[in-house]
Amino acid sequence: MAIVELKLLGPFEARDERGRPVHLPSRKVRALLAFLTLHPDKRFTRGYLATLLWGDDQPDNARHSLRQALTALRRECRGLEVNTQFVRLPAGVIETDVDLIERAAASQDVGLLERAAALGDGELLEGYEYGTEMFSSWLYPERERLRAASRAVLESLIRALPEHGQHKRALFLARQLINYDPFEEGAHRLYLSMLVATGQQRAAMKHYHDLREFLHRELGTEPEPATTAIVTRAIAVDAPASVLDVLRQHLTGYVPGGETSRWEILLVGPSGSLFDAAGRTAIPAGAPISRAVKQALSGGLGNGPVMLAPTREHFMCVLIPLRNPAGALDGALALMAPADDAARRATRPASRRATPTMKMTTQAGRS
Repeated sequence: MAIVELKLLGPFEARDERGRPVHLPSRKVRALLAFLTLHPDKRFTRGYLATLLWGDDQPDNARHSLRQALTALRRECRGLEVNTQFVRLPAGVIETDVDLIERAAASQDVGLLERAAALGDGELLEGYEYGTEMFSSWLYPERERLRAASRAVLESLIRALPEHGQHKRALFLARQLINYDPFEEGAHRLYLSMLVATGQQRAAMKHYHDLREFLHRELGTEPEPATTAIVTRAIAVDAPASVLDVLRQHLTGYVPGGETSRWEILLVGPSGSLFDAAGRTAIPAGAPISRAVKQALSGGLGNGPVMLAPTREHFMCVLIPLRNPAGALDGALALMAPADDAARRATRPASRRATPTMKMTTQAGRS
């Protein structure tokens, strides 16, 4: 009976050619086998291995313990090379779940990614943290490296699944990735991207709002610009059409000729970013906005849309808040006529021009 397979992520397991468990006499023997397996074809001096695993003992005791461990391993490991100076385990003798993770992390094969993702998120050599200082210095960086590889596997699988029509599973795994490490903002961005790609803008806004609260509470920070940009683009693409429909319904007869198509749309996103009517082109931070618009925005739009009457600075401006599910103001649409419409302003009814502000109470504007 020879060991051909090791499970090193989570609880240690060793199995033979028939899949039967193989018992090894002690934790140090199992740790020695794991170390050699994770460094195939590499030769280690006996002194190095004795210090690695028994360095807290007296030198003679450490060497004696290593001899006993190697004797036990030679009975179970076909191909293990041991001489008076070196120990070496050839490549290909034993397969591990770590091998699968590493292959999948460098692959785009969905089948391989699925197999690696199914391994779960167990720690390398779980329960073996309390060895020598030298062993711990090796173990913890290895754990971090494999965590990164496992994240890379999940991220690759999440991105690949939609191409195979598996949008729901991609969303589930993206959520799982966040649970794996809630502080990893890249995982949140991937989840937000999946929500937006599947048309779930409201859910994306809710998750973004929850993330902002979490980061502020736990770290005292705001989401990174790349995270905010995902939500801002989603709002910009999703909102203008519905806002224009509302305006056409409620401003008919107010705008001369109803030429709302000539108005410019500015979206102020969650981060204060400005986008044009299509919601895709960024507008410089110093872009001119009328004094009345600035005053309206600084006062907040807590009661819904605000219509600004014509002034010398603008022909028509309607501010419509876009709210996240918690009700906080995340943006506003500003519709203003170009400067060459100055002649139209003179034709406006005097009663309209005299009204500084008007409130619109459309249900769609509160969405």
